[in-house]
Amino acid sequence: MRVAGLVDLLRGAPKHPVGDDGQMVLSDHLREFRARLIRCFLVLLVAFCVALFFYDELLDLVMSPYNDAREQLKQKVQTEAYVRGATGPLMLNLKLSGVAAVVVSSPYWLYQLWAFLMPGLHPRERKWTRVFVAVAGPLFLGVSCSATTCCRAASRCSSGSPPAG
Repeated sequence: MRVAGLVDLLRGAPKHPVGDDGQMVLSDHLREFRARLIRCFLVLLVAFCVALFFYDELLDLVMSPYNDAREQLKQKVQTEAYVRGATGPLMLNLKLSGVAAVVVSSPYWLYQLWAFLMPGLHPRERKWTRVFVAVAGPLFLGVSCSATTCCRAASRCSSGSPPAG
């Protein structure tokens, strides 16, 4: 495949003229969808490779609540993190890197999904989706922060130390 063909594949430009009302031929919709899907996969692949490079930091981030609980419990409980099986450590590495790649690349692939669906919406539907995004984004962040705070307080209470503040 030539470089120009690869660029054309990633661009996903319509081969047929787009109508005055914005309608496209089905093959052009599929071509655009394929291009967006390939670009999302490439971004996800790059994010996965970067996450593999930062595996130790990601594992420390995931294990920090467990390690904090162990420190708070001190000698009351004997516990140790354990990965089962011969391929367990490899699977942990791949799964953790994969989840991190999906999370980190989510703004890009969510935008690609939005950009593919948006032209097909009616003006009234576009207005309401914008309102939904404007309200849902801050609500999601607020609930995430409050859930994190509540989980930390619950963890402290269950380990025997009262919550701070």
